[in-house]
Amino acid sequence: MATVQHNTLTTTNLHEPKGAGAATANQVYISDGAGSGAWTTWPLGFGFYEQSGAGQVFNTTASKVTINGSGSQTNETYLPQAIRGSASLWDTTNYKLLPIGLGDGYLVRLTVPIASKTGAPALLTLEVDISGATSPTTIISTRDTSIANTAPFDVQIAFPLFVGATALANGVQFFFSTDAGSVTLGDGAEILINRLSSGDI
Repeated sequence: MATVQHNTLTTTNLHEPKGAGAATANQVYISDGAGSGAWTTWPLGFGFYEQSGAGQVFNTTASKVTINGSGSQTNETYLPQAIRGSASLWDTTNYKLLPIGLGDGYLVRLTVPIASKTGAPALLTLEVDISGATSPTTIISTRDTSIANTAPFDVQIAFPLFVGATALANGVQFFFSTDAGSVTLGDGAEILINRLSSGDI
């Protein structure tokens, strides 16, 4: 019988990757750099949450963004496989991002409809907090956005964040404040949470 080299195998002689028979759906093989590896759940996915109801007011004292997820556009169909069908990326009761694991990377996009303004505010300040407290205490990021436009208009802010031990334990909250006066939101504030990477890979 003729000897067939492995690198010349074709069609029906080819085999599945090592361990494929025991891997579950939607897993991928990740090498460990030492000649082996493991089948791992694909880490990527997103959740989209829309507010139903208008009226949240932000002024010069920072207040937490409260998106209740009751809007018709809320979508958890494409959450990361690790939590799909069992958990969420956004806590619609305590209003915070719920990281999956230590070392995760996320891209967050907040969209808030400014329905009206009082007292001529020019800036809306976002504070990203990981303390779990009712006011911003452990701030990991701050961003100012112009709101000099004439209402109504939308403000959209997108930013990356990574998950350390404190963020994993407490979740990630978002607070807004103005430089003067106040703004009142309209219906349909939104948060999009994309899990871009896993600390396990």
